[in-house]
Amino acid sequence: MSNFIFDGIDSADYDVYVYSTDSLNQAPARQYTTLTVPGRSGELLIDDKRFENTTRIYGVVSPEDGKQNMASLMLALASHAGYARLEDSFDTSHYFMAVYSEGYAPVIDARTDMGKVNITFQRKPQRYLKSGETPVTFTSGNSIRNPTRFASKPLIRVYGNGVLGVGSANITITGNTYI
Repeated sequence: MSNFIFDGIDSADYDVYVYSTDSLNQAPARQYTTLTVPGRSGELLIDDKRFENTTRIYGVVSPEDGKQNMASLMLALASHAGYARLEDSFDTSHYFMAVYSEGYAPVIDARTDMGKVNITFQRKPQRYLKSGETPVTFTSGNSIRNPTRFASKPLIRVYGNGVLGVGSANITITGNTYI
């Protein structure tokens, strides 16, 4: 069974499981400013160098005790304000920063007490690699490369003395602490 984890709240801990929905592979839209120039056909596009948030909808089901499980999960999700880490078992190599954005009213089967509902999150457009959370140690003569086509902002700590090459620039480092 598939699950999601939002700010440490695991849907499986509430006996609530995810089934595939259409928003699973949603990609963010690039933002442009459009200008119309008199005498010029078409619109002029200016890249705003940003992407829009996306909506992630999880279709979830609780096979037993649906009313209680769904209510408990909703209270746990609603207790958090602002962006937090969101990951799921559909993509185990990435996570997103998301906000739980709306309440929900599950449909409960009166005969079986099975609950079913859609849970909606607003996600920032960045996909974070979980592999980037593992520290990498270099002594000398090594390199690190961004595995994606998008700009990244890695946290790099340099200990000791020496020359650090970043792109085409060389930086000389001296001191006893890290920078």
